[in-house]
Order: sequence, then structure tokens, then C-alpha cells
Amino acid sequence: MSDLYTRAGSVPAPLPIRFVDDDGEVWTDLAGQLAEGHLSHQQISGWGFVQADPAPDHDPGHRVEWDGAAWVQVALPPAPNPQPLALGKLDFMLLVQHAGGTSDAQLTEASKDPTLESFWVKYQMASEVHRDHPVTAAALAALDGLGYIPNGAAAVIAAWPLQ
Repeated sequence: MSDLYTRAGSVPAPLPIRFVDDDGEVWTDLAGQLAEGHLSHQQISGWGFVQADPAPDHDPGHRVEWDGAAWVQVALPPAPNPQPLALGKLDFMLLVQHAGGTSDAQLTEASKDPTLESFWVKYQMASEVHRDHPVTAAALAALDGLGYIPNGAAAVIAAWPLQ
């Protein structure tokens, strides 16, 4: 790895391939000329180039950034908390059937069960089904309690798609 230099607080990088000094003279391959002895550290320091330490390895939960004078460890933001997707009514029923193990026959029977009549009225009025809505929780608990979700309501909640 080549040496890194900073100039006026810039992020450390290898010396530039092309540089124009204050007198308008164009210099090329500064690193090569420095290695071959055609340039000295004093000359490049006079142009504002300061040798910088290489970036350290980052600590867990951090990233390494240049603050204009030194490498610093910056804490990463917390991971996003995935949120449950709102489901269309058909997607909700397919989830209940797939994850909950509900058959077509059980679904048809549940739709005629008078114990679930208020759920079906609300279900018909809804445009979406939200996992954490109280009506959804009550409906899943009722369907599960009445035996219409063989794998249990928890299986449906666990399989709910997230953003």
C-alpha cells in the first residue's frame, strides 16, 4: 500500500499523479519522484502535503472517517427496525392459509361461523389488514381458538412479511 498524504485537511490519499506548484511548474508522479530521490519530503511538505497514518480497522459497530486532522471511529446508526407490511385482503387470507395451515374447507366454514360474524363485517369494510391492529389480533386469536388455524395464530404472525 502506498503512503497516504493529506493536504489542507483533505481525506488522506496517495500523492497526486500531477501537481502544479506555486510557481506554475508541473510535477508528475510525485510518489515515484519522491521514491527515486528527485523530490524530498521537505519539498512536498512545503506544498502542504502531510503524511498521514493509514486508516485503522474499524471497531465493531463503527466506521472510520477522516475528520480533517485524524482518523476517528464513528458509531454506525442503529439498524432499521423492519415494520410489518399492510396486506391486501387476499394476501392476508393466503398468509393465514399458507402459514396457519388453514384449508379452503376450513376457510369456508369459518366464514359461516356466527362467532366470527363481526370480524367478517369488519374484514369486508377494510381495504388492508395490518398485523398489529387490534381487530387483526382478535380475529387471529378467534380463528385459532375455534380451530380454524391448525398451526396457530403465532405462525401467521411470525410469517407476516416485513419491509
